[in-house]
Amino acid sequence: MAENSDDGDQETLGIVSWKSETQVLTDLRNNNQLPCVRKLSADGTQSIPVGLSIYCEQPLYMYKKCQRRQVLGRTIYHDASGPYYEVGQTLIIPDNFEGWFEVVPSDFGKAQVFRTIEAVSKIMPRKLFTRTPVTGIRIVEEDGQQTFKERKIPAGSILLVNSTVSAKWKTCAEKSIRKKKVEEWSTVEIPYLKCTDTDQEDVLLPFSTKGRFSSVYEKDMNNDRSIYRIKELIENSDMPIIVRLVYGKAPVVPCIFTGMIALRETVSQSFIIASTIMNKRNVLIEIPDNLSCAVRVPESEEPLQGLKTFEDSKKLCEKYALSFASLIKLSPEMDTHHMKVQYNPQKSKTKESGLKTLDLITNISLTDEEPADRFMESDSDSVQSTDQSMLTRGIFKLLELTEVKRKSTDC
Repeated sequence: MAENSDDGDQETLGIVSWKSETQVLTDLRNNNQLPCVRKLSADGTQSIPVGLSIYCEQPLYMYKKCQRRQVLGRTIYHDASGPYYEVGQTLIIPDNFEGWFEVVPSDFGKAQVFRTIEAVSKIMPRKLFTRTPVTGIRIVEEDGQQTFKERKIPAGSILLVNSTVSAKWKTCAEKSIRKKKVEEWSTVEIPYLKCTDTDQEDVLLPFSTKGRFSSVYEKDMNNDRSIYRIKELIENSDMPIIVRLVYGKAPVVPCIFTGMIALRETVSQSFIIASTIMNKRNVLIEIPDNLSCAVRVPESEEPLQGLKTFEDSKKLCEKYALSFASLIKLSPEMDTHHMKVQYNPQKSKTKESGLKTLDLITNISLTDEEPADRFMESDSDSVQSTDQSMLTRGIFKLLELTEVKRKSTDC
């Protein structure tokens, strides 16, 4: 947090003088004046969105210009009595947002997922997204023989699907007979899905592994268990469309956000990323460069030089501006009307468990960690198998590894 403990700093800010002539925001973008200090001026003749008006008449560090496509949407909330509503302010989702979405079925239920690795093997998508943590194995050489090491794969991982394989293992286990322990050898054959992990290493996932898995959407290679980036939804979906954020960063300001979003329209927007300067907690903001208001220019930035809060605002922009530009934000218009979307009497008794408001989200500051990806779904399945697919006891030696099925180009 950018704290200002020096009362003299506030007095210095008060004597910053401003030129009488004004600019417009497009001047900053077109004349390459960034970065610079400016302030938005509300002279009463122009309408400024409520969400930005709180930053008027204070110095702002205008840092960087950006242009992008973005989707406008609204949060969907399920009332306990049955109806689904669009609630909260309009959400702005940039096309470079890195979260993963699924398309919500018409009944507002959960989208389909693969429940076992065996089910994945029947489709053989090009890439697999793990929605629960799983355990696979890596084949390694030890003492001239092939054996295995367990490989923990966290939820939120992307695996490249290669093929299905069958492994024959010779296993030795100790067995007690008349209070004596004897070795008993046997041969087992286990099917696996062979994938490549983020370390570019091959990993084998037993068919019997349970969990929640999705395929990663690729153009012309799709199925009803796919997840999408927002850019792919923009390019390949007709709006309006209702989606659910499966995994990604939630908005960086406190708001009603359930993860289910009605995407309404796509727009192109140019804007300037700026930081407050004189606040005890400086924050980043985005200012549309077509905002209809006057921009004041200081006579000199010298009174700001050396102020801790001014230096903090610069550091804040340098550290977080690019990542901030890729996050979900709220429209400054403060449009918070509720609109009923659908009534589902079959879901009138209990609230959708996955639609929870997130009330612990805050702005980015210097002492905050960068917002982390998180799962927006509440349910998870055990990934522990009760059969022989995981090699956990005894001695196992690999006898044979046979490729059964290569990945198909049609998934």
